[in-house]
Amino acid sequence: MSENKKIAILGAGHIGKAIFRGLLKTGVKRKDIYLSNKSGKNGKAVKNSEIIFICVKPKVVKEVFGEIKSYLTENKIIISVAACVSLNLLEKYAGPEKYKMVRIMPNIPVAYNLGVIGILLNTVVNDEEKKNIRKTLSKLGILVDCRDDEQLDRLSMVSGCGTGYVGYFMDNLENVAKTYGFNRKKRKQIVLATFEGAIRHLMETNISFSQLVEEVATPGGITEEVINHLKKKKFFENLKSGVDRGYDKVQKIAKILEGGE
Repeated sequence: MSENKKIAILGAGHIGKAIFRGLLKTGVKRKDIYLSNKSGKNGKAVKNSEIIFICVKPKVVKEVFGEIKSYLTENKIIISVAACVSLNLLEKYAGPEKYKMVRIMPNIPVAYNLGVIGILLNTVVNDEEKKNIRKTLSKLGILVDCRDDEQLDRLSMVSGCGTGYVGYFMDNLENVAKTYGFNRKKRKQIVLATFEGAIRHLMETNISFSQLVEEVATPGGITEEVINHLKKKKFFENLKSGVDRGYDKVQKIAKILEGGE
């Protein structure tokens, strides 16, 4: 995956565009990236590229492979971003030939080279190719090696979906600020600055998340009162239960896809 290799991104949804923007920020030239969102152009994009990112919904992956199969060659590297679609299923979609397959689970901040990217490679990818793939993807954020599809899917529940959890919490905190009389512009600024400041403090001091809580929630103080109430309402248990439900859905979708291979 050297800088002059052509890259195809099939699917111009949120994550496809995020990878596109992130790659540009790493120094990849715009002329070297095909961003395809139309089935009629997928084949052309794959034919002219060495690296193919598949950034479509799980149920569409099989259809996309049907479109591009005749353009695949053994030197091309296929990187799937589709949730729920295992490496084994990707290989079945591609047909009897053995292709270099990579599964990744990135999150939206890859657009700013601040993402978390889970990675799993098949045995067809050789050591030198693994090194180059890792080098390129690590420029988009933190690279997390996963031992199998299950671990990759579990990582996606924490980091892939995690940006959504953060957004949900921020939205609710903003709504609290609304009930306290702050206007829309000001309350957004307040919430953004609160999160940005907390992250900066964590990074500068290298303290743990629980230590940050201890710093702010002094014994007998107001923050402690709020946090104790959240604990009584089983904040962690509710969050974990919600994430578990998401993972259960991943497994259900995967079984449906496997059954209709």
